[in-house]
Order: sequence, then structure tokens, then C-alpha cells
Amino acid sequence: QGGTARGRRCTRQLSGTQGGAGRPRPRQGAMMSVERATALHDLFNMVALPLLCMLNAVNWASDIALWAALEPTRYASWRTLWIGGHQSLFLAATGGYIGLDIAFLAAVPTCVKSPTTVLAHHAVVLVCLLVPFLRPTTHGYALGLCMTIEANTTLLIARRLLMSIEFPGKALVRAVVSTLFYATWIGIRLVLYPWLAVVVFPRDYLDAAARDGSFVNVVLAMPTLCVLLTGLNGWWSVGLWRSFAKRMLGPAEMGNFKQHFL
Repeated sequence: QGGTARGRRCTRQLSGTQGGAGRPRPRQGAMMSVERATALHDLFNMVALPLLCMLNAVNWASDIALWAALEPTRYASWRTLWIGGHQSLFLAATGGYIGLDIAFLAAVPTCVKSPTTVLAHHAVVLVCLLVPFLRPTTHGYALGLCMTIEANTTLLIARRLLMSIEFPGKALVRAVVSTLFYATWIGIRLVLYPWLAVVVFPRDYLDAAARDGSFVNVVLAMPTLCVLLTGLNGWWSVGLWRSFAKRMLGPAEMGNFKQHFL
């Protein structure tokens, strides 16, 4: 009887440490904690980002005639549209959001797929915030233009959350959100940001250098870092395209496409 009991204990120990090929079983509690962290991070963003988008919107002119007269290549024309009535609040809220998100990612890096990339992105954004902070009367417009990207980020998270919940009319809501997501991805990440990086911000910097009598000034951060962010947006766009193509073509067809065209 004693031998039988020891055999049962031995069997329980083996079953707890071996999983088919001698690997330990995954810890379910740890897996759930990651899922909860991801959900909490998404919830944080779904509260914070729409508020930032609204703060951004109220700082722009509402006069349609001013927008109709916009000359998109001239930074002075963008400045005219930036009213900036709540610019200080918007700047503080943006810095606070970035700081909180950095703290969240540092504490729970598994809540996103690429924490190092996101942290590097946030570091670049913090440096960019120095421009409207140090030159609030002339460069609030740059803060407003760059932060339009958070509208796309909000749609990205909303699109992901819609995959995990069910409700009447979900198909229509998901179609609308996906359409807006792809439209803003192209319009902001692939059109507006490159435009700012190679046209608007360089002209602003050169004029600032002429006024200051030096090519070394804080405005240099705008075109330089916008180029980096544009490159990052391009890298993410490649991943988005691959994911979209894989869903549309299927794994087998995607493999054939890569073999023949990539």
C-alpha cells in the first residue's frame, strides 16, 4: 500500500512537470495577467486618446472660410488656423499621457507587441513637445498637426476591441470603424506626416534659422524627428499591409505572392 501511494505521488509529480516532451505546463495565471494588462492598457487609451483628440479639435479655427483659404505648403497658413485657446492644457495633457503610458509600458511591457518600439516612439514625441513648450506663440500648430495621428490610434484600438465583443449591429459598426481606420491611416500617417517632414516643417525651420541667425535651434527637432516618425509609420504600414493581404489572400496564396513578387 505504501508503494502504491508513493507511485501515485510520483505520477502526480511527473504530470505536473512534464507536458508531452518534457516541457513544463504554461502558467495559466500568468497568461491571464497579460490579457488583463492588455485590456487595461486599451481601456486607458480609449479614455485618454479621445479626450486628447477633442482638446486638439477645439484649438483649431471653426471658420470654414479660413480653411478654404489654406495654403498647405506654407506653415504661416497653418498658424492662422491654429487658434490655440487651450494650447497650454493640450500640451500638458499630451505630456501627461505620454508619461503615464511610458510608466505603464515599463511596468507591464507585455501589454503591447513591441514595447521597445513604442517606448522609442514616445521618447521622440517628448522631444517634439519641447518645440511648442519653448515657442508657444508660434509653434502650437505643429503640436496640433502631429497629434491628429491619435485619431487613427483610437480607431486602431477600437477596431481591435470590436473583435472580442458581440452586440446587435456589430458588422455595420465594425465596417464603419475599419473604413475610418484605413482612411485616417493613409491620410495622416502616409500623406500628412511625409508632407510635414519634407515641405512644411523644413520651411519653418529655415525661416527660424534666418531669424535666429543660427542653424542650431529647437525648431530643427520638427523636421528631423518628423522624418523619423514618418519612417516608423512606413514600417508599421508594411506590417499592416502584410496582415491585410494575409487575411484577404489566405496563407497559401500569400506564400505564392511572396514567392513571385517579393
